[in-house]
Amino acid sequence: MSLSLADYMGCNPIILIGQDLAYTDGKIHAQNSTYEFDGNNENLGKDLIEIEDIYGNKVYTSKVWLSFLRWFELYIRENPEKEYIDATEGGAKIKGTNIMTLNEAIEKYCTEEINIAERLKNIDSSNSELVEKITYSLRKLQELKKGLIKVKKKSISGIKFSKKMLEYYRDNKNMI
Repeated sequence: MSLSLADYMGCNPIILIGQDLAYTDGKIHAQNSTYEFDGNNENLGKDLIEIEDIYGNKVYTSKVWLSFLRWFELYIRENPEKEYIDATEGGAKIKGTNIMTLNEAIEKYCTEEINIAERLKNIDSSNSELVEKITYSLRKLQELKKGLIKVKKKSISGIKFSKKMLEYYRDNKNMI
């Protein structure tokens, strides 16, 4: 949705962030992730598909992530007038993107402040289909923001609880 919104808003280049779409180094998205597999793991490994990563190596992806990967590639192929950047340091290769780190992308392209609200106001309002898509996308982004705020609050609560449990364990570990 964010890719489509960026396209509708006239953004160029469009920088993709966090689209690993692969189990790089046997981990899900992040270094030191809780979820790992060795390629043979019965829970994760049985339905994985081998694909190429940004370095030309083989990595695994799931069927769901592969569908996202193919959607990105199709979108890029059908909209070649824009530049697409995969700001990453690992993950599946998304054909049609230029690969660079997030820091490189920021240094190269994020050189001026842009007023997104003003850009939205200047969109051709006579194109009702475009206005409807943007309105829908903005509503979904607002819902996403509310959901993320809830996740943040629950995460903070979980961290506090975990700290209390750790303290309790440290104070009582000799009794166990």
